[in-house]
Amino acid sequence: MLLRIFAGDESAIVSAPSPDKEAMFPLIISGGLGLPLDTDIILRWRLLGHFASVLVSAPNSSLLTSLKMIAFHPQEMMAPEPAYLPGMDEDIRNRVMKALLDRGENIWKFKSHWYKCTCGYSFFIGECGRPMEQAKCPGCGLQIGGRDHNKTQHTTEDDETDRSPAGYVLPTAEKDEKHVSFRDIPASSARAIRLLIHSAMFLGVVSSTKNPMPRNFDDIINDDSMCTMRSACEAKYIADHWKNDWKQMVELLSSNVEDLAATLHNLIGLISTQSNDNPKQAAASGSSGAAESVPDWSTLTLAKRNSW
Repeated sequence: MLLRIFAGDESAIVSAPSPDKEAMFPLIISGGLGLPLDTDIILRWRLLGHFASVLVSAPNSSLLTSLKMIAFHPQEMMAPEPAYLPGMDEDIRNRVMKALLDRGENIWKFKSHWYKCTCGYSFFIGECGRPMEQAKCPGCGLQIGGRDHNKTQHTTEDDETDRSPAGYVLPTAEKDEKHVSFRDIPASSARAIRLLIHSAMFLGVVSSTKNPMPRNFDDIINDDSMCTMRSACEAKYIADHWKNDWKQMVELLSSNVEDLAATLHNLIGLISTQSNDNPKQAAASGSSGAAESVPDWSTLTLAKRNSW
């Protein structure tokens, strides 16, 4: 289907139901429907064509395989273990800690700061990380915290395990944060990762175009998140994110669409030439010895995602 579309056969898109059809209009550049055709549309079409070509040919040892699985085999990603997608939010506790540090709060970095009540309510203690005040738990009303560095009987230290959510968690594009940041990745790089994942998902939707349209991504939606794609048109939900990511990248780089397209073509080309992408952390490969030199990016554990 992708080969047909990028060869100029737009009949599948034209025959798709609304609003899916309208969401896929960026892939129609023949001018046959009287659609506006400008430089921005052509540049994005060429980029998607380039991206599609490297995705379908990516070996399992390439980072692109993660995106290929998201695009064309999303149903396989959440079993037997849930997948942690690149570009998604990290553990909210990490974001709270980073926000406090950025604000200049006196937070001791190498101390445990997270505690929980016996009812499961989690809370944060700043500075040295030891309790100095008591308060009523909002969850159950019991006394939590403590005095003089001594915890109340209903307070325990929470573990530091990474609780980043699995699956796809983003709200609608209009509610997406303008300045994306996760895992200490710069805003421009974080937005580029989101642009890549939404490009992959957009290609996945287009590759399965028919009437009626199938639902490709229900299996990877995290129902405990702010994502509302399950009750929305997938094509529009993803296309809106894809266009928003593109717009935000132009603004973040203080650039123009021509320079952005050239940069992304170069990035995709560089990634595609690296057929054996070793993770940043040895633990991400999930193995030791010689096997570490041939990682398998067709699955995304939390460790792998954090090294993506």
